[in-house]
Amino acid sequence: MDNVRQKQDVAVNRELIQLYLDINRLIVVRQEEAGWGKGIVDRLAAGIQRAYLSLQGFSHRNIWRMRAFYLA
Repeated sequence: MDNVRQKQDVAVNRELIQLYLDINRLIVVRQEEAGWGKGIVDRLAAGIQRAYLSLQGFSHRNIWRMRAFYLA
């Protein structure tokens, strides 16, 4: 049973990493092409926290870290 749980955890982590990359690709592209400023990260973090009260990990600090990870 541990092997099944481990595979599930890996799948969830893979999806989360992909989500982080997708969100931050969008942020970077929009910042470059549409002239979005740094404030978009704060607005995005606040919007996610308002819309998804139980979802954690999307503070403005974490989104900046995800963005740096995406750029690396």
